[in-house]
Amino acid sequence: MAGVVTKRILAIACLLGTVFFSAAQGQLLRGTGALIGPISLDSLTHYMNIHTDIRLTFNAGKISGRRPVRFPGRTYDLNGLLAHIQKNTGLTWSLYGKHVIFREDHHKIPPPIIRKKPAPPKKTGVDTPVIIRQKNTGPPVNLAIIDTIKRGPVSIDTRTRTRIHVRTTIPAPENGPAKTVAPSSSSKWLLHAGVFANEVFYVNGGIEAGIKPVSLLFSVGSNFHVTTWHIGLQSGNLFKHLPERMSFHITAGYSPLSAVINVDSGLQHTTHFNVKGQLYDLGFTAYSRHGKHWLFKAGIEWRLLKTSYYIDGTLTSPARYFSQGQNPDKTLYLLRPPLKFVNTFDRNSGSNIKFWPGISIGVYYNFLR
Repeated sequence: MAGVVTKRILAIACLLGTVFFSAAQGQLLRGTGALIGPISLDSLTHYMNIHTDIRLTFNAGKISGRRPVRFPGRTYDLNGLLAHIQKNTGLTWSLYGKHVIFREDHHKIPPPIIRKKPAPPKKTGVDTPVIIRQKNTGPPVNLAIIDTIKRGPVSIDTRTRTRIHVRTTIPAPENGPAKTVAPSSSSKWLLHAGVFANEVFYVNGGIEAGIKPVSLLFSVGSNFHVTTWHIGLQSGNLFKHLPERMSFHITAGYSPLSAVINVDSGLQHTTHFNVKGQLYDLGFTAYSRHGKHWLFKAGIEWRLLKTSYYIDGTLTSPARYFSQGQNPDKTLYLLRPPLKFVNTFDRNSGSNIKFWPGISIGVYYNFLR
């Protein structure tokens, strides 16, 4: 009798064991016993690997095995269990056969915020800059934007935080093709007139005329000893990025000089020296516009003067007409620069060269503004 009871007990135990393992293999998990309350991810993985044929795995280097999972004491099928783990831990999963691999759930990063300066389109056919600002809110992403004016894609790299300038062509009027029109600028013609002074000619009147970027310079000046004319060329503006009221130019010019100087050579005899010169200059000039028409002009220049002495048309050295104590260079002069870097005067030579720096300032009126 005892043997029969023992066999029945063993049969009942086997039946209960079969039912238990069948339920586990059928992917049913009850929230009782060890699964009531919080359980670590390591313990849950170990439990599932022992009691079911489902293998839970994760990268321990990126996900902590101590991360707790709370179970309120209810029954879960496999899908419900995975959904509960994802809800409580923030982990997502992938299913490969009987292996469930957990990983961090990287939520979709919202696209960067793009703000565009509102500007109503104008049917002018003019090339108009559109400013797009962007904010970096995530990893590098290429975002295609449809411009409301051009209706074309614009590629933007969100790694940068700077402004992106997109040039778009606004449609021309309906009856004509779209075209790009250059921004308006001042007239290409140039016409100035004014007065100026420099270190060797104290009173000058000048005219500047031409077609940009080159203009012709012409002036007449005097130092009350020599009166002459000057002709030259002036370049266009060297620095176009500066404000419109400022401009800088290179100038080059030439002036012929001539004067008859009488020298008392003794014995009531006067010698008439015909002193001739060629003046060359190269300079850097700046304009500053004041008001609509007035210009202030200032420049620094290098000047070179070649001087020759003639008597009755013959090139002559001045030595024999001056006593030893006299300085012919102070008498037979055309210009008197305040500072000379080079002076090759020799009383026994019929010509010499002088070289010096100079300055000029003036006021001009612009007729074409």
